[in-house]
Amino acid sequence: MQYRKLVISNGGHCIKCSQEDGVALITVLLLVLLLTGMSIAMALTLNSDLLMVGYYSNYRSSFYGADSGLTSVRQEILNELKAAVNDSFATGTPPIANGTEATVLASVESKFGTSASAATSVNAASSYPEKFYIDSSTDPITSKPRSSLELTTCTVTIKEPTTGAITTTSQKGGCPSNVANATRYVNVYTYSLTAVGSSVSNQKVRLNDTGTITVDTAVGNSKSYKTSFAAWGTFLNINDICNAQLVGGTITGPQFTNGSWTFGQSQSYLFTDEVGSAGNKAGYYYKSGGCYGSASSSYKRSGVTIAPTFQKGFNRGQNAIALPSNDFNQKRAVVDGQGRSETELSNTEMHAALRDATGTKYPSTGASTGVYLPYTFDVNGNAKFTGGGILVEGNATVVLTASGSNAEIYTISQGTYTTTVTVDNFANTTSIITKSGTSTVGSQTISGVPTMYNSDLSVSGLGTMLYVDGNITALSGPGGSAAAIQDHTALTVTALNNIAITDNILYKTEPVAVTASGSTSASTLISGNDKGQALGIFTANGTVVLDPKKNGNNLEIDASIATTSQADSNTSSCDMSTICRGTISVANGNTIDTLTIVGGRIQNRAQVMPSGTIGTRNIIFDRRYTAGGFAPPFFPSTTVTELPGGTSYSNNVQAWASRVRWANQSTY
Repeated sequence: MQYRKLVISNGGHCIKCSQEDGVALITVLLLVLLLTGMSIAMALTLNSDLLMVGYYSNYRSSFYGADSGLTSVRQEILNELKAAVNDSFATGTPPIANGTEATVLASVESKFGTSASAATSVNAASSYPEKFYIDSSTDPITSKPRSSLELTTCTVTIKEPTTGAITTTSQKGGCPSNVANATRYVNVYTYSLTAVGSSVSNQKVRLNDTGTITVDTAVGNSKSYKTSFAAWGTFLNINDICNAQLVGGTITGPQFTNGSWTFGQSQSYLFTDEVGSAGNKAGYYYKSGGCYGSASSSYKRSGVTIAPTFQKGFNRGQNAIALPSNDFNQKRAVVDGQGRSETELSNTEMHAALRDATGTKYPSTGASTGVYLPYTFDVNGNAKFTGGGILVEGNATVVLTASGSNAEIYTISQGTYTTTVTVDNFANTTSIITKSGTSTVGSQTISGVPTMYNSDLSVSGLGTMLYVDGNITALSGPGGSAAAIQDHTALTVTALNNIAITDNILYKTEPVAVTASGSTSASTLISGNDKGQALGIFTANGTVVLDPKKNGNNLEIDASIATTSQADSNTSSCDMSTICRGTISVANGNTIDTLTIVGGRIQNRAQVMPSGTIGTRNIIFDRRYTAGGFAPPFFPSTTVTELPGGTSYSNNVQAWASRVRWANQSTY
């Protein structure tokens, strides 16, 4: 091998020679090449990450734009159908002209746009830009318009003027004309709405929402109408003046009592909605023990003023409102998904319709315990759901759990037996499994889910009735802040007797603001949070007892609660030690720091409670229930007759939507 030599010359003589000439340069070049490669790799990786993050952000933005658009369009259709009612229509003439649905659909398409160039912005100031438009093109799979609105059924109620007999007639595709003595029209529209959402990158997401819209119109100028009890934030049937002072706090939604309200000096009251009473006076209770009746909305005594804040007025001397008489329709709803008959459900009917987890029919002689679902087997042995819910015979504990993205789980315990019912509205399946200890007793996977039906057996919407033919000794969510009610789950829990609530029962997605924040007040609807979730808790014969597992804890119940038993109406024993039926009460010896009800409370009577039993009670009205247009399934209702100039809870037109299907159609 030959080497080049580094020569340090002194007159031509080699003083020092090196054999390492050029190695340092090669090393530097290799390091530069390595660093260059690493820089390129890092740049590519960073660029890839930025692209993925941007894609995800844009996709979510487009998704929420489309989802918000569906909510806005559906509500606009409701508003325009109600506005289309002729206020001065004569009996025999349909209140909404046939064919109006086409006009309404064209109106909302024009308002929100049907192309990307006419898209509607749904973003707030300084937020991520989101737009949507209505897709009115033809679906390549169904060959039908992606967005449509059709009047499917019109039902007319007729009252014979001489005998007062009530009959109904239904017609598909439009309302009949010239119906003599018509008193009510119920129009059921089938809708299919498709919205395309987009964001800054113009990335598009297509979502479809289908269901029904019902418009219920009473004929004439009468102020009497039927409404769900969920339309009240608070309703008290028996509420004697100066008997029990109202617990203070933020109280939202319409408030009404067939008696009189009593306000206490030690409480602070903020009523955000109208407050009414059949009584002409209100009671004002002072710390000294004196209570004074007055027709005024405030009262001053010995220099001390009790002055509740009434933001929408305090109307006294109104007509009383009747409680429903019984709960037989809730039990029947489990079997037929309608619950309209007031006759008691017989063992014969239950034997024909209900089965347990082993597939065994409900005993024809009756049952004292067990969990039963309405399902049948076809010739191939496949199980099919046929009714509206779950029947539990005997006392039970019930835990409600929102599982994953779609499933609602009901865990029902009776002695050593535990039954788990899982309802998945998106997969359209229901499963039931019963265990004794760790041993499986029986299990079934059933096609279909609990469903509400109209009188003509057409689908009204998805809704579950959980009926316990006994006491619910403990009703709760999974505990703490874990969600109990899944998005798109509409449920009413009913017991023949008492219901004890032992822990929080929370929606997965809160539809309204639970606390005030800035300019947003409590009970304000949250845009995009209406997922069709609804919970009702009802007992016609017992009471709802609040019995949290730990004394002094806060308790939140996201539900409209109704206890309507009148069995103890005429007794004087509903005091601090005796819990009476028809009340929402705290278990003896227990205290709750802050009780929050997101929905409303309906009671037969007020319950006198020891001082400190509830520190603060916040009634946060679910404004989706306003005027009874939307409510938990099979929830009790009543008839309201308003006085001129009094509190107005509704008018002659009720309209509500029931979502049946929601789908992401971005791939086609």
